[in-house]
Amino acid sequence: MAIEEFLIFGIPVSVLALSIFLAYRYAKDRNGKVLGVLGAIWAVFTGWMFVGMEVASGWDGLIYLLGLFCISAPASVGGLIGGIIGWVKKDNERFA
Repeated sequence: MAIEEFLIFGIPVSVLALSIFLAYRYAKDRNGKVLGVLGAIWAVFTGWMFVGMEVASGWDGLIYLLGLFCISAPASVGGLIGGIIGWVKKDNERFA
């Protein structure tokens, strides 16, 4: 795998898998504090990328756009998927 392919596919898939795992694990344990910290880290990173894009000139903003597409978006989708699945599985365990 060339470095370009890793940057385009490997990093987003790794971030997605890690965020699904972490959100699932902590949502299943109903650990809202850790989920809140993970959400705050995501929000700060996303805000940092938007501010960086705003102040960048020319092609310099491209790295911030890639940060949004390759790290922030997969992390948010993975966090939502993992959190919802973990929360629902915990509810199902209570009634089984």
